[in-house]
Amino acid sequence: MDMDRLPERPHLQPQEHAVTSSGQAEGSANRKVLIADDDPGVVRALSLRCKKLGLEVETAENGLQAILKAQRHPPRLIILDINMPEVDGYRVCEWLLDQKRPPVDVIMLTGRDDLDALDRSDSFGAFYVQKNQYTWETIRSIMTEIFDIDEEALNAVGARSSIAVDELSQQKHNRILIVDDDTDLTRGLARRLGKSGAQTLTASNGIEAYRIAMRERPDAIIADYVMPEGGGHYLLWRLKSTEVTKNIPVIMISGQRLDPGLDSPFARDQMGREGPAAFLRKPLDYDALLKELSYHCAVQYSPS
Repeated sequence: MDMDRLPERPHLQPQEHAVTSSGQAEGSANRKVLIADDDPGVVRALSLRCKKLGLEVETAENGLQAILKAQRHPPRLIILDINMPEVDGYRVCEWLLDQKRPPVDVIMLTGRDDLDALDRSDSFGAFYVQKNQYTWETIRSIMTEIFDIDEEALNAVGARSSIAVDELSQQKHNRILIVDDDTDLTRGLARRLGKSGAQTLTASNGIEAYRIAMRERPDAIIADYVMPEGGGHYLLWRLKSTEVTKNIPVIMISGQRLDPGLDSPFARDQMGREGPAAFLRKPLDYDALLKELSYHCAVQYSPS
């Protein structure tokens, strides 16, 4: 990519769209930015830069907090991480679509790179911005359209400002829980995922994995389907029936031939809405696993 060009970014949706700015004089006077992200490093880096642009900044560490703060003091712009605990960025946008609420511009900030996230952001009339080396360039350019920012302030916070740039480009959604009673497999997989930028946790059965998931809230889980003391069926049931873990993507793996009968637990897990995000066979195709993980967290996938 040409380093002197901004990456292509979405345009504002028509003014009648509920999430976008009304463009009226009253809205123009509002210089409040609400930044919602569960990564304090990202919040800190964005807050500092926005304040240097002369904007009023409020922050939230999750979607629910963002809704409460936006309801109390409506901002002109909200910068939202898509993946947040309790209430994600999409649900915040759904709340904003209520016609009774004042219109607001939205930037959806994400470490993901997939068409579904782009399409969903676009359906809300929101800007879609990835967390990478161009993040601040893109956000800064968007804000110059929304706010009347003094030229001196723009120059003070350049497109490639050196303030905490690494915090914006780091990929935070990459903590992966590996669950298997084969310790050689878990160690080997943890080592390979570590080289791909992931932080890993391990468990030897479904019972232990559920406890770790409740405590650590991993961004994805890789789990063997057949294990003693709580296998894949048990783990899925516990995760999906618990509010704080039900949205964690689970990739099931197995080296055994499983019963395909329509009434079997395996068939129900495969077909049901509460099933795994993917099912892979052992011996694992690491490229296939990495590709699947890249859909759900910020692990990098490059075809071998």
